Amino acid sequence: MLTHGEIEDYYPHAALAAIAGCTETEVPQYIGQHCARQDGSVRKRGDTLRDWLRPRSKPEIARLVGAWIQAHPEQITDNLQFLIRWTVD
Repeated sequence: MLTHGEIEDYYPHAALAAIAGCTETEVPQYIGQHCARQDGSVRKRGDTLRDWLRPRSKPEIARLVGAWIQAHPEQITDNLQFLIRWTVD
């Protein structure tokens, strides 16, 4: 079901921008700044977002993304719409 990794990989950049107070075009840059570990390996997206959006926790970020999705359903991708329907049904 999750072909791109974990659920955080499906979070809309517009939602993350709203949470972070930045523009949607800045989101990939911020993710890139926080995705590498000290040994050079890549972190999971959930850990990356938690580090970037501190002091928010993963559950709080998920709640805020969910609220954003409810307020902006026309802006979510078909893949995310399918995943949400699959989860709820």
